Amino acid sequence: MRYNFLNEVHLPVRLTLLNASVQLNADENVDPFVIVSKVSNLMHVLRQQFTNEEQFILPLVFDYEPCVWDHFIRQHHQLKNEISEIEQMLKTFSACTDTEAQWLIASLVNYHFQQTVLSNFRHMDEEEEVLTEILWRYYSDGTLQSTYRQMQMLPTLAPRKQEPKFIATAHAA
Repeated sequence: MRYNFLNEVHLPVRLTLLNASVQLNADENVDPFVIVSKVSNLMHVLRQQFTNEEQFILPLVFDYEPCVWDHFIRQHHQLKNEISEIEQMLKTFSACTDTEAQWLIASLVNYHFQQTVLSNFRHMDEEEEVLTEILWRYYSDGTLQSTYRQMQMLPTLAPRKQEPKFIATAHAA
């Protein structure tokens, strides 16, 4: 049995996204600041994941299958655009002082986050299906394991050093 490099790369991301998705949907009354904080951190995780894949995995494919490389680079750009849209909503939230508007924005952030999770799961499935065959065709398990060890040294799923600060509005009693 061959070394499933991409499964190992994607597993922590999948678990992190799934866990957050379930947590944010488990309770209708999740505090908007919790939603925004959690989603903000996860946007960082996804961006880092794309950077790592573009630095370590996709270059392995480029020399042998440049069209496949191009396909996944384009998907990364589309997914990064989704992240940018969410990040713009997060900025709007942080500038907002109206409690009702904050709830609405947090709901939109959560909805778009859930859609982004789905898009990323589909993307990872396709990467695993297509890229695994290419990597197995051209590289030994030892080379793939070495690449994975190099990736592990990077902060793919490390939490951000500092959570973004959001000003909570005072609630009149």
